[in-house]
Amino acid sequence: MEQDTTIAVNDEKVAYQEPEHLLPRRYVLLLGGFFISTVGNWLYQLALPLLVYTLTHSALNMALTYGLTYLPFVLFSPFGGIVADRVDRRRFLVLGDLFSALVVGLLVLVVSLGIHSLLVIYPLVFMLAGIMPFYHPAFQSLVPSLVKDHQLARANAWLQGAENIVMVVGPLIGGLLIVSLGVTSVLTIDMFSFVGSAVLIACIGNRSGMQTNEGATGASLLAQLYEGLSYTWRHPILRYGSFVFLGTNFALAAIEANYVYFLTKVLGASPVQLGLAFAIPGLGAIGGAIIAPRLGRRFSPGPLILGCSMVAGLMLLPLLVATNSLLVAVPWAVVTGAGTVSAVTWFTLRQRLVPQSLLGRVIAFTRLFAYAAVPLSAVASGIILGTTRDIHLIIGIAAAIDLVVGGLGWLTPLSQRKKEDTPMVAPNM
Repeated sequence: MEQDTTIAVNDEKVAYQEPEHLLPRRYVLLLGGFFISTVGNWLYQLALPLLVYTLTHSALNMALTYGLTYLPFVLFSPFGGIVADRVDRRRFLVLGDLFSALVVGLLVLVVSLGIHSLLVIYPLVFMLAGIMPFYHPAFQSLVPSLVKDHQLARANAWLQGAENIVMVVGPLIGGLLIVSLGVTSVLTIDMFSFVGSAVLIACIGNRSGMQTNEGATGASLLAQLYEGLSYTWRHPILRYGSFVFLGTNFALAAIEANYVYFLTKVLGASPVQLGLAFAIPGLGAIGGAIIAPRLGRRFSPGPLILGCSMVAGLMLLPLLVATNSLLVAVPWAVVTGAGTVSAVTWFTLRQRLVPQSLLGRVIAFTRLFAYAAVPLSAVASGIILGTTRDIHLIIGIAAAIDLVVGGLGWLTPLSQRKKEDTPMVAPNM
């Protein structure tokens, strides 16, 4: 959508349109808010497991903490999609950021008061994670209303690129801040990052195209849930794509849930080395964001997603023989790069296939399918690690799953996906 402004020319107001090669100002504000809050999230993701391990010295509790942050996706995602299709998405994002700031502020207060019981910390972690199943569908559904169709891939790539840049900068800064300032200060920075995001998104303004389909508000809750689920399941690309991401997420979550443990307790990485081990994969992810639009123009989306899954599986194998954090970080950088290409391709494909009136719910359901296995994977890998103390067993299983999922995907309609595919008509109720 064009920037809707006017300029004075000879005392007459003339509509101004931004150059085609530039993304609209409103999208840039959204990107800025996303970048700021993502910086805070990375600080949080680094500080939280270290806090839990300091309190409990338990690898299982670290894995449970990771799984707890994904459990709300399973419980609340469908309802988040309904909200995204019924409300002013911009205003909802602002409220979501402010509520996140409030929850992190409560966590800061709890830690500052010396209350170290997980029975107090875990509910706050769950509350903060519970915002995302509502926030993400609204965020992803808002993007197509801010840019033109041919700008979607670039807009999604910029979002992924911003997140991946933070993967490089965030852990480095986070490691230094944790050492120099402590966990409480890092969590305080996270709180203010949400406030900054809310301010930038509020500056987008209330423009046409941001309001959702008013007709959705008249249907019952169950009818709306069924409509979104039915559309997702009936569309073969959305259905099989969701299962592919379910499998790959299960595999990678098993490693991600124990990544800090692997680096610090198995390989003996220091806080600074830990930051580097998070930052180096960020370089691969940035590279993935850069090349994703180009690969998207050259290859069909389905085969590109399946290829990325198999590349990720192959690049997990070097982790089996890694003897230091650097030898883990480098192949993991290729894994994150492939994951970024896959994510950008999937987000863009989904936004183009699905009508705006259903987009929030479809995003929610596909994300539900894709993330349903993450909590189970985190808990299962934590139990395996706690029982066997063998991280290499987890890595081997994850590599096998990625390769099998990618290989089986070639037997589905994803392998025959054409770029010219058009949105499917919504199923009859």
